[in-house]
Amino acid sequence: MPREIISDSLTYLSRSDEAVGTFLIGALLSYFGAFILPLILVAGYNLLVLSRTIEEANSAPPDENGP
Repeated sequence: MPREIISDSLTYLSRSDEAVGTFLIGALLSYFGAFILPLILVAGYNLLVLSRTIEEANSAPPDENGP
């Protein structure tokens, strides 16, 4: 029984009428998915750095003579 399940899952795509198209779409999504998530993370980090930089630029500079 487990052998049939594994065999069916491995041959499922080749039994489809649109096997090539399905494979290409899956391959493209997998390939570009590896780039999209890191881009989102880097963009979020850049926004965080920019917002902190803007907040610090709007604050008064420290007093050189002390408090």
